[in-house]
Amino acid sequence: MSEFLQAWLKDSIINIITEVFQNEYKGSNIENEIKILSFKKNPRVQIDKFLKCPTSSNPDEECISIVVDKCNYISATFSPAAIQKFKLKNPEIEMTSLRGYYIILNEYNFDYERKARQLYLNIEEFNYISGEATVYSNDIQFINDIPSIQAFIAILNQEINEENQEEIYHYGWDNIIKVSDEDCYISSEDRNILDNLPGWTDSDSTISEVLK
Repeated sequence: MSEFLQAWLKDSIINIITEVFQNEYKGSNIENEIKILSFKKNPRVQIDKFLKCPTSSNPDEECISIVVDKCNYISATFSPAAIQKFKLKNPEIEMTSLRGYYIILNEYNFDYERKARQLYLNIEEFNYISGEATVYSNDIQFINDIPSIQAFIAILNQEINEENQEEIYHYGWDNIIKVSDEDCYISSEDRNILDNLPGWTDSDSTISEVLK
């Protein structure tokens, strides 16, 4: 993978988790906090593929993609404003042609999808640089599959469920209590990260209840 890319997605989300625990946010306040926090200016990603994308025949289609940094990948949406700005600067280029391109994120935030139980990237403004063949290492990981982030999402969903008295939904699961400890195994590296988060030790019993 090109040295143009650097690993930043995991660190940014861990920083968000730290901020949430330090300030003891609850429920929907955690979701709002995720949206407004960012820790790295003008980070770079590569567009791996588009899952949905507006075209001349379907200009109102959502723009959803998979983007990668050096070590992780994440779902990303391009806002209507981001697409409009891109079209004004590059009227001759279709969004779909940016597959494999490197982009710099001028304005972005993380967001949370309740039903899918996933964090994703929302892109508001970007510049594209160049493209090359996509070559990933064998150990590149989906950001939401990192155990420490899985544990955070479990706590977030419990908070939301208690706040709104809604059932937790996940694709392929009848309910959250069917998730086993093995599904959410936390590595020693992630465990060290979690143990250093303010308030995390007090949350251990909560996590166990959510994940058992």
